[in-house]
Amino acid sequence: MGIPAADAGGTAGDTGGGAGDTGGGSGAPDGSTTALNGIVEGGADSELIDANFTGDPEGDRIDHNDAADGSNDDVVTAGAGNDTVLAGDGNDYIDGGSGHDQLEGGDG
Repeated sequence: MGIPAADAGGTAGDTGGGAGDTGGGSGAPDGSTTALNGIVEGGADSELIDANFTGDPEGDRIDHNDAADGSNDDVVTAGAGNDTVLAGDGNDYIDGGSGHDQLEGGDG
């Protein structure tokens, strides 16, 4: 379930915050060329998803000016697991997925 990062506290086991938020490098992590889809996607494990996260299948990154409009306005889907998401700059949308997640929208 997607939740605005500023309203994340206490919703579905997720916690977080970030004023102005409503809720990514090029190429895949293995160096192959894959079209970016503008969504930073976590997997089934418990992960730290931040500006250094390179586990997205298409190579999307947080705050890497690879959103659909070329901005740092990120869409992050953390997936299963107990994830920590640090979305950084921009007006971000974070979906914690299942698990007990820590969500931080950052400035935006």
